[in-house]
Amino acid sequence: MLNWVQTGYKFNMSKNLEHPHISKNGGKQFYLQFHIKPWMKHFMPAEYINRKNFKKSLKTPNLTEALNKMHIVLSNLGLALNPRTQEIVPHPSIISTETGKAQREKLENETPEEAYHRARASASLLSQADLMRSIEIEDDMFHELIEESYEKDPDKAKTLAAQHYAKQDGYFRVLNQEDNALHPKPHKYETTLLAAARLLVQEYKDEERNPKQLGKVLISTKKFLDFLGVDDLILTQITKRHVSKYINESRKKDIPLNTFSMELGLLDKIFKVAEAEGVISDNFSNPFLGHRPLKGFKTEVPKGIFTPEHAEILASEAINKKRYDILTTVAVSYYTGMRSSELFECSLTEINGITCFDIRDGKTLSSIRRTPIHDHLKSWLQTNQIMPELGSSFDWSAPTKDAFNKRFNTFSNRNLIIKHGVSEENGTLSHHSFRHGMSTRLFELGLNELQVAHVVGHSRKTAAQTTSGKAYIRVSEVPEILEFIRRIKPIKLPNIKHELRGVRL
Repeated sequence: MLNWVQTGYKFNMSKNLEHPHISKNGGKQFYLQFHIKPWMKHFMPAEYINRKNFKKSLKTPNLTEALNKMHIVLSNLGLALNPRTQEIVPHPSIISTETGKAQREKLENETPEEAYHRARASASLLSQADLMRSIEIEDDMFHELIEESYEKDPDKAKTLAAQHYAKQDGYFRVLNQEDNALHPKPHKYETTLLAAARLLVQEYKDEERNPKQLGKVLISTKKFLDFLGVDDLILTQITKRHVSKYINESRKKDIPLNTFSMELGLLDKIFKVAEAEGVISDNFSNPFLGHRPLKGFKTEVPKGIFTPEHAEILASEAINKKRYDILTTVAVSYYTGMRSSELFECSLTEINGITCFDIRDGKTLSSIRRTPIHDHLKSWLQTNQIMPELGSSFDWSAPTKDAFNKRFNTFSNRNLIIKHGVSEENGTLSHHSFRHGMSTRLFELGLNELQVAHVVGHSRKTAAQTTSGKAYIRVSEVPEILEFIRRIKPIKLPNIKHELRGVRL
């Protein structure tokens, strides 16, 4: 396999000589850069398997030195340079190294379907000449590998052959510009529902979505597959009739409308992502569209609201039972409307002299925010020496945010709903009820929807989001938000300064 590549090759060229893989990019230092062609991923370290391009500074303005450094960098990547054609080729020695073996093993574990679609994606980045050269190199590599494998492991050889021919099909589909045809032929390997779901999960990861949202994609997929009684199936085999039956079955199971609507929406997005990625043919209609409005589903039980009176009862019960964690939770939640998970993880920060809770993780991008602290809450936390230091969080004794949420809801159920006979006729009461209560109070004070969203972290599908797509409250907005929060009427909170010494929340 291209054994003429010499490991110790040194370059001595004129300063004026240009090189196809080296440039200064407008600066003083030379860079090595090139497109990562499909066959290169057999040899390069695993970190490059999903990369399209390679670029690295050679940290020298001298061309001769840069050329010599290029040789070393390429060698470390499992590649080499043909000194006659200046073409990047496989490095002969890498085949026997652990890095080369590990990378080749990772690629060898691909299914034919995965190999086919990865080949198509890689081929779309190459010129026709580069693609034809890649096909030639990979074919040479395959025949060398297959000769060794047939003697040692016939089953492995069959797997390699299936992958190789799948990739070749992918390359030739791009080479023949099949996807640009008026009526493209179906792919040899149409993607499955699970494979398409993983594409959506990866897209959500790239968008830095909350992990819970990623989990919902896979849960929605599994529920649909369980209904069909299969582990997986080709995405284009799903029909509108399958989906209609699934809707009818879900309606009979009394699944709440909001829950099912979200799940059906995710299945629709999975199909659309598969279309966008080109892993299914264009001549199939989306089976998850056209079923709305969803009728006959039960309405989800509304969430109740914690009133100021509810908060004061909870505070009183908490002090009677020496549950300082519950008391602090009531105090902070009443004045902020934070989710329990946000309260469990938030830290303290200061912006232009204004103390805020810094919420860095949440259910949505809009959840990420800095919430100014109500004057009464700030005073109570400081007086009772509960206020965390800047950059720190509350010292909760609960081991996880789920345990933290469960502790509060159990306490509230026993000591407010049952003990004091508080009705849930107008909505169930849980920690989330502080959130609804905060929103209600702010609306009653005359704030508009966008202003309320700033405080409690509701979704803001407006131009108020920053250009990066994040939803941080800008520094200039903090004093304005604080004025909104100051209008909330204070509740009575007991003084516990002397009881908290040495006690964790």
